[in-house]
Amino acid sequence: MNKVITIHVTGRVQKVGFRKSTAKLANKLHIKGWVSNTPDGGVQIEAEGAQDHLDAFIKSVSKGPLFAKVQSITVSETSTSTGYELFQVKTE
Repeated sequence: MNKVITIHVTGRVQKVGFRKSTAKLANKLHIKGWVSNTPDGGVQIEAEGAQDHLDAFIKSVSKGPLFAKVQSITVSETSTSTGYELFQVKTE
């Protein structure tokens, strides 16, 4: 059974390849959804996948790519399946 989570990441997470690396990781872990920058300088992610894949995804996202500096990560679970067919990077 797939789960859906929303993740909000703050810190130095824009203009450091965070969205691109998140999408690459999501595809590797067979996670569907999207990632987008937020007006507050953070990143918002909606992810759907198997629990063990989501756990690995969260662990990696909380570190971020090489030049990122994650200050905080908030994860909330949603009860509704989204039906996404792929993982995409949303642009501003």
